[in-house]
Amino acid sequence: FSSRRRHTRCSRDWSSDVCSSDLGITMVVALTSALSGRPVRGDIAMTGEITLSGRVLPIGGVKEKVLAARRHAIHHVILPRQNEKHVIEDLTDDVRRGLTVHYVSEMDEVLALALTPTSASPNTVFMSRT
Repeated sequence: FSSRRRHTRCSRDWSSDVCSSDLGITMVVALTSALSGRPVRGDIAMTGEITLSGRVLPIGGVKEKVLAARRHAIHHVILPRQNEKHVIEDLTDDVRRGLTVHYVSEMDEVLALALTPTSASPNTVFMSRT
């Protein structure tokens, strides 16, 4: 990666029902994993929009996204902290049982949860709000 310039452009495809902004934290986790060499946990799902400063913003469709994770036997989900009320209001006790929801406000929280632990190395990527 160090010998080439990278440009990533993400735009919403208005002909699709997929809301690409909800993929913000997932895309940053994937890029951080690729650049740092730290694998992403295989037992966790995530969704959330992010700002340029690394704040995690709320998303829509929480119920559908959590149900999709459950269908795929995922028991850990990362969601924006501001979506906590949707989990409480929209999901039944049966759906919430056996599910661990990690509520986050900042991208550094997402990276700590989503990437496998490793000791800091020279090529580890860290995000901070400076």
